[in-house]
Amino acid sequence: MMLKLSIKDILKEKTFGGIAIISGILIGVLYYFLTLTTAIDHFNVDISIIPQYISASIGLTIIVAILAGINIALVAYNLSLIHI
Repeated sequence: MMLKLSIKDILKEKTFGGIAIISGILIGVLYYFLTLTTAIDHFNVDISIIPQYISASIGLTIIVAILAGINIALVAYNLSLIHI
């Protein structure tokens, strides 16, 4: 019989919470710098959209990083159940 835990219960465990935080930060930083390097090429066209683009880019990067960190932690949890 498998014990069903919610996402909150899994992320409250020290190991999987740490995995979620570390992987979220790493993916967020990587994703932000990848989008920032391509954004510079696009700014040559219209300079008036820079503030909106930067704010949207930062907001979406944070959302992607949080979801990716949770996803990686849940995958690690599922893999730990398989090896038991």
